Amino acid sequence: MISRLLHLPPTPVLDFSCIPQSEVQVARVTKIIDGDTIWVKIDGKSYKVRYIGMNAPEVGQPGADDATALNSKLTSGKTVYLYKDISETDKYGRLLRYVIADGKFVDYELVKAGFAKAGTWKPDTACDSFLRNAESQ
Repeated sequence: MISRLLHLPPTPVLDFSCIPQSEVQVARVTKIIDGDTIWVKIDGKSYKVRYIGMNAPEVGQPGADDATALNSKLTSGKTVYLYKDISETDKYGRLLRYVIADGKFVDYELVKAGFAKAGTWKPDTACDSFLRNAESQ
């Protein structure tokens, strides 16, 4: 299934309009955890990042390998742009961010490809409608 996703077009620029532009961090992806979580380095310090507005299957669940593979293709070793919504971190201490890599909205690409489900986790809801639309495509 992942082979059909090798040449994803960039997310249209207009589709970034849901992402709050008040705070952006530039980071380098150092490790892929699963379909919705990565490790990054920001200014030499490591952080675990959980994508906002979507949920991918956990390791060992059906679809987890495909979600992780696409996440890796989109982000592994790359410079990414991390956008904060409302919350800084979740209850596990992970940064909560929308992620852009190579001109693609990673959260959106995973949902659109069917490897993650859109969801609402208040108060971080800026892109909920956009991600739900991606899920229906």
